[in-house]
Amino acid sequence: MNFRLRNRNSKIVALLVTVLFLFSFFPGYGLAEDNEPDPDQIALSKKATAVRGTTNQWQVTLTITGKDLVQSSNADIVLVIDRSGSMSENSRMDNAKAAATFFINTLLTPGNTSRRIAIVSFATNVTINPGNVNDAFKGADQKQTLLDVINGLSARGGTFTQAGIRQAQELLATSPATNKFIVLLSDGVPTYSYKINNPDNYMEPWGANERTNESIPESEYDYIKTIGDGIHSKTSYKESNYYSHGNSAISQSKVAKAAGLTIYTIALDAGDEGNRVLNGIASPGKAYTGSSLDLNHIFQQIATNITKYAATNVTVTDPVADEFFIPGITADNYKDRITVNQGSIAYNADTETITWNIPFIAENAPATMSYIIEIVKGIPAGQYPTNKTTSMSYTDVNGNPATRDFEVPQVEIKASGHTGTPSESQVTVEPEAPPVPLNKQDHYAYMVGYPDGTFQPEGKITREEVATVFYKLLDAEYRQSVTTNVNNFPDIEASRWSSTPISTLAAINIIIGYPDGTFKPGDSITRAELATVASKFDKLRPFESNQFSDITGHWANTFINSAAQKGWVRGYEDGTFKPEQAITRAEFATLVNNVLDRRVKKENILPSAIQFQDLSANAWYYEACQEAVNSHYYIRKNSSDFEEWTELYEFSITW
Repeated sequence: MNFRLRNRNSKIVALLVTVLFLFSFFPGYGLAEDNEPDPDQIALSKKATAVRGTTNQWQVTLTITGKDLVQSSNADIVLVIDRSGSMSENSRMDNAKAAATFFINTLLTPGNTSRRIAIVSFATNVTINPGNVNDAFKGADQKQTLLDVINGLSARGGTFTQAGIRQAQELLATSPATNKFIVLLSDGVPTYSYKINNPDNYMEPWGANERTNESIPESEYDYIKTIGDGIHSKTSYKESNYYSHGNSAISQSKVAKAAGLTIYTIALDAGDEGNRVLNGIASPGKAYTGSSLDLNHIFQQIATNITKYAATNVTVTDPVADEFFIPGITADNYKDRITVNQGSIAYNADTETITWNIPFIAENAPATMSYIIEIVKGIPAGQYPTNKTTSMSYTDVNGNPATRDFEVPQVEIKASGHTGTPSESQVTVEPEAPPVPLNKQDHYAYMVGYPDGTFQPEGKITREEVATVFYKLLDAEYRQSVTTNVNNFPDIEASRWSSTPISTLAAINIIIGYPDGTFKPGDSITRAELATVASKFDKLRPFESNQFSDITGHWANTFINSAAQKGWVRGYEDGTFKPEQAITRAEFATLVNNVLDRRVKKENILPSAIQFQDLSANAWYYEACQEAVNSHYYIRKNSSDFEEWTELYEFSITW
């Protein structure tokens, strides 16, 4: 290269050219990369799954998962929970506990050292849970302690809101965190407050009477003495003059806010007066009102306000491919045909394009959208993308505009005869690499018996029971990283015992629902469904022809063939698989043990193992069921050998 530098700063220009030249060979030192969004902060997934019982429809599911990889400033949060007697009504306490669990799991993720949580609960009195003032805050490594506290809360007594706020205030006064938050949940008006030394100095007209106002300084309270009967929102101290317990709570919150604390409030079915008080307690714009059914969503919003968003102002543009259409969709009913768990959607019928808007994507709260597509009649056999380019525009964690594209799934159409009419459809599905990890090292129990001492090996196992088992069997570190209680199934409420396992496995595409959007948790799981779930924990093993006579054209034939080739499932003597037959508990235990490579002979089962009156030692499934219900240490000389049990132990997983 020959050129001449023509200006008087030629040496500087030459130096810059040299530097830029070096950057081109060493891109790791390039300045431009500093503003690039970390692609690992957003994970995009798009799957197409054949709809059961059809030969021409697929369920398309888009998932956006955010990770809070950039640590936000240190934050300490005090979660203040009302446990007064009224919280026992209409399952409020149960729903509050489920939502609080979700909140803790969302904020205290593995490896995050920037956030801590303490729990304060109040009724007639106030309690720090766990520990004391000096040991109340727990980080991600002690999260289970907080979850145990939440699980142990019960509702009884009056409502001492002021005491809850003051206790949270005192805890945060000792905190070195940059950001300090109080998150207060209550279902009604306070019925206790601290005694005011000179109440007459703080009176305001109220109807025909007077009550203490909302501006009582902290110095006026006698924090040793309590006023109230636990029932009424006001207490008389002389004729026509009343302590207002709600206003005392608001007064206390003003002191906390003046100290730099941010207060979120959640009014849970609180009524007009309760809403007034909680609105007065909250920092500007931080008051939420809702029912028990709204709690998860509210806690999600608060959590994402406290932490950094992986993405904000998200817009997904998703055009359906020309070879497909969304059956039955119109301009009036598209919200019934397209389901989302976050954000809002719009549909352009002319271009068959879905626009999905999401305010923010938070860690551990995947956003999902799902809908059914159908192949256009007359399409010849071949591989087809379900959509045109599906793109997402958003603002990244650094405040910069960014754009990402989803991978578009391909489906295979197999036509018969000369008409070109599809007679069999099959989705080409490959689990994500690496596969979802299961814990195959620790042999802990994953099934239990019934209170009457039976195991019921021939009984049917439900879809939610299967989801719960596989959730327990996930690798512990991986399970913590993906656990969520958010789903888009209308028949899975946050308070349902299986909500977390179902939500988590759905988020990682292990399980799916039905075309109508439901999950049907109490339905028996079929042999085809279970083979599909199991196969998603490993790479599919292709098989040129069907191994069973009754699965040709079946939506799960790929998964059944793969599971059979690995030895996980077997058919019947007549060569059939019976894919739609419900699986028994004994068959389920056998399959799970095959997936986990757990196998034991009868003579190597310890005499102290759990026994069931309907589980005969001579039954074909005896060893498999014992493996499923007993947590045990074991030895195995070679990987191909049967195991020898050495000791039993207790094991449980909570969520």
